[in-house]
Amino acid sequence: PLLIDWPNRPRSAVNHAAGKPSRTRWRPLAYDAANDITRLALQPLTGRSHQLRVHLQAIGHPIIGDGLYGPAGDGAPRLMLHASHLQLTHPVTGEPLQVTARWDEAWQGVMAQFGWAGVFPELAGVEFSAANGQDS
Repeated sequence: PLLIDWPNRPRSAVNHAAGKPSRTRWRPLAYDAANDITRLALQPLTGRSHQLRVHLQAIGHPIIGDGLYGPAGDGAPRLMLHASHLQLTHPVTGEPLQVTARWDEAWQGVMAQFGWAGVFPELAGVEFSAANGQDS
Protein backbone atom coordinates (compact mmCIF):
# COMPACT_ATOMS: atom_id res chain seq x y z
CA PRO A 1 0.00 0.00 0.00
CA LEU A 2 1.34 3.42 -1.01
CA LEU A 3 0.79 6.85 0.49
CA ILE A 4 2.11 10.29 -0.48
CA ASP A 5 4.92 11.19 1.93
CA TRP A 6 3.69 14.76 2.56
CA PRO A 7 6.73 16.02 4.51
CA ASN A 8 8.99 14.74 1.68
CA ARG A 9 6.87 15.52 -1.40
CA PRO A 10 6.94 14.47 -4.19
CA ARG A 11 7.99 11.17 -2.61
CA SER A 12 5.57 8.35 -1.83
CA ALA A 13 6.16 5.58 0.69
CA VAL A 14 4.89 2.14 1.61
CA ASN A 15 2.38 2.57 4.43
CA HIS A 16 0.55 -0.59 5.48
CA ALA A 17 -1.81 1.26 7.83
CA ALA A 18 -3.06 4.11 5.62
CA GLY A 19 -1.74 3.51 2.08
CA LYS A 20 -3.83 2.80 -1.00
CA PRO A 21 -3.58 -0.73 -2.43
CA SER A 22 -0.80 -1.11 -4.98
CA ARG A 23 0.54 -4.14 -6.77
CA THR A 24 3.47 -4.65 -9.10
CA ARG A 25 4.21 -7.91 -10.86
CA TRP A 26 7.91 -8.50 -11.43
CA ARG A 27 10.22 -11.15 -12.79
CA PRO A 28 13.99 -11.32 -13.13
CA LEU A 29 15.40 -11.23 -16.64
CA ALA A 30 19.10 -11.47 -15.89
CA TYR A 31 21.58 -11.22 -13.04
CA ASP A 32 24.97 -9.53 -13.30
CA ALA A 33 27.00 -11.18 -10.52
CA ALA A 34 30.05 -8.96 -11.06
CA ASN A 35 28.01 -5.83 -10.23
CA ASP A 36 25.36 -7.55 -8.06
CA ILE A 37 22.60 -6.10 -10.23
CA THR A 38 19.43 -7.81 -11.42
CA ARG A 39 17.53 -6.70 -14.49
CA LEU A 40 13.77 -6.96 -13.96
CA ALA A 41 10.63 -6.84 -16.05
CA LEU A 42 7.94 -4.94 -14.15
CA GLN A 43 4.19 -4.77 -14.67
CA PRO A 44 2.17 -2.35 -12.55
CA LEU A 45 -1.22 -3.84 -11.72
CA THR A 46 -2.39 -0.60 -10.13
CA GLY A 47 -1.46 2.95 -11.08
CA ARG A 48 -0.08 4.77 -8.06
CA SER A 49 2.36 7.67 -8.33
CA HIS A 50 5.95 6.42 -8.45
CA GLN A 51 4.66 2.89 -7.82
CA LEU A 52 7.48 0.94 -9.49
CA ARG A 53 10.14 3.17 -7.98
CA VAL A 54 8.70 2.97 -4.45
CA HIS A 55 8.16 -0.79 -4.55
CA LEU A 56 11.75 -1.46 -5.61
CA GLN A 57 13.18 1.03 -3.11
CA ALA A 58 11.08 -0.53 -0.33
CA ILE A 59 12.66 -3.94 -0.88
CA GLY A 60 16.15 -2.44 -0.96
CA HIS A 61 16.65 -2.51 -4.74
CA PRO A 62 16.17 1.02 -6.14
CA ILE A 63 16.20 1.55 -9.88
CA ILE A 64 19.56 2.67 -11.26
CA GLY A 65 19.63 6.43 -11.81
CA ASP A 66 16.71 7.11 -9.45
CA GLY A 67 17.81 10.30 -7.70
CA LEU A 68 14.59 10.50 -5.69
CA TYR A 69 14.42 6.96 -4.27
CA GLY A 70 17.91 5.59 -4.86
CA PRO A 71 21.49 6.42 -3.95
CA ALA A 72 23.17 9.41 -5.57
CA GLY A 73 26.08 8.95 -7.93
CA ASP A 74 25.39 5.48 -9.27
CA GLY A 75 26.75 6.47 -12.70
CA ALA A 76 23.50 6.63 -14.66
CA PRO A 77 22.62 9.82 -16.56
CA ARG A 78 18.89 9.44 -15.77
CA LEU A 79 16.30 7.11 -14.27
CA MET A 80 16.85 3.76 -15.98
CA LEU A 81 13.19 2.82 -16.14
CA HIS A 82 12.03 2.02 -19.66
CA ALA A 83 8.47 1.38 -20.78
CA SER A 84 9.09 -1.18 -23.51
CA HIS A 85 5.45 -2.12 -23.95
CA LEU A 86 2.21 -0.28 -23.19
CA GLN A 87 -1.27 -1.63 -23.78
CA LEU A 88 -4.45 0.39 -23.36
CA THR A 89 -7.84 1.05 -24.85
CA HIS A 90 -7.91 3.86 -27.41
CA PRO A 91 -9.89 6.72 -25.85
CA VAL A 92 -11.84 7.53 -29.03
CA THR A 93 -12.25 4.26 -30.93
CA GLY A 94 -12.32 1.87 -27.96
CA GLU A 95 -9.96 -0.44 -29.83
CA PRO A 96 -6.99 -2.08 -28.09
CA LEU A 97 -3.82 -0.06 -28.60
CA GLN A 98 -0.32 -1.46 -28.15
CA VAL A 99 2.86 0.58 -28.21
CA THR A 100 6.41 -0.78 -28.04
CA ALA A 101 9.68 1.11 -27.74
CA ARG A 102 13.31 0.09 -27.93
CA TRP A 103 16.04 1.54 -25.73
CA ASP A 104 17.13 5.10 -26.47
CA GLU A 105 20.75 6.26 -26.79
CA ALA A 106 21.08 7.12 -23.08
CA TRP A 107 19.92 3.62 -22.13
CA GLN A 108 22.32 2.02 -24.60
CA GLY A 109 25.15 4.19 -23.24
CA VAL A 110 24.52 3.01 -19.67
CA MET A 111 24.36 -0.59 -20.86
CA ALA A 112 27.81 -0.13 -22.41
CA GLN A 113 29.13 1.83 -19.37
CA PHE A 114 28.24 -1.03 -17.03
CA GLY A 115 29.52 -3.62 -19.50
CA TRP A 116 26.04 -4.99 -20.19
CA ALA A 117 25.98 -4.47 -23.96
CA GLY A 118 24.78 -7.74 -25.43
CA VAL A 119 24.32 -9.31 -21.97
CA PHE A 120 20.60 -8.67 -21.51
CA PRO A 121 17.80 -9.65 -23.90
CA GLU A 122 15.67 -7.13 -25.73
CA LEU A 123 12.29 -6.68 -24.08
CA ALA A 124 10.05 -6.63 -27.15
CA GLY A 125 8.82 -10.15 -26.48
CA VAL A 126 8.45 -10.00 -22.69
CA GLU A 127 5.16 -11.56 -21.63
CA PHE A 128 3.58 -11.33 -18.20
CA SER A 129 1.27 -13.82 -16.56
CA ALA A 130 0.51 -14.91 -13.01
CA ALA A 131 2.40 -18.13 -13.68
CA ASN A 132 5.73 -16.53 -14.58
CA GLY A 133 5.81 -13.42 -12.42
CA GLN A 134 6.04 -12.42 -8.81
CA ASP A 135 3.74 -9.95 -7.12
CA SER A 136 5.12 -7.24 -4.87
